[in-house]
Amino acid sequence: RALENLSNSFFDEMGAMSTGVNHVFSAGAGDQLNPLFYPFSGPDNNCAQKDFVLDAEAGDARLSKVSLRTDDMGMPDTLVIPGTGLSGTHDVAVWGSSAAPINIIRNEELILIYAEANIGTNNTAAQDALDVVRAAAGLGPKVYAGAAATEAELVDQLLHERRYSLFAEGHRWVDMRRYGRLNDLPLDRTTDKIHVQFPRPFAETGG
Repeated sequence: RALENLSNSFFDEMGAMSTGVNHVFSAGAGDQLNPLFYPFSGPDNNCAQKDFVLDAEAGDARLSKVSLRTDDMGMPDTLVIPGTGLSGTHDVAVWGSSAAPINIIRNEELILIYAEANIGTNNTAAQDALDVVRAAAGLGPKVYAGAAATEAELVDQLLHERRYSLFAEGHRWVDMRRYGRLNDLPLDRTTDKIHVQFPRPFAETGG
């Protein structure tokens, strides 16, 4: 069904990754500012989890979604959140200003959906689609141990590409849960817990 829906969308393997639909913000009268933007190297605790940087491939342009904290603005280069045991060295930099748009969905995500829909039935198409996303991030084709990628290898690669392409957009926990891999998510403290489900908001339950 995903492939059928993609054929009726703006999905385009050769198209720009950024093509899509956005929430638009501005500082104009009556408009709203982007609520997810935080000034870089500011005091707010909007840091990326450290493994996002550590697990990245060298040369991945998607690392521009985080910004190394510096002290040249009078802020510490490592943000320590008092009383939490948490710290970070990179700010989330997906949105560069208070007027930056927030993607609802874009072609890059559609290509990743296309890749996922083909895993197990057309692995060549899946691998090619993942390599299209990698090329847009400045990376070469993924090299696998065998002559062709296995289904398990493609799932691993899909989750990797989704992690970096859709960073900070609310997909990671959902992706890992639907593949039964929540235990692969990092824990920053021994007291942390990875939840397997969350209660539905009261407004969605009909009262």
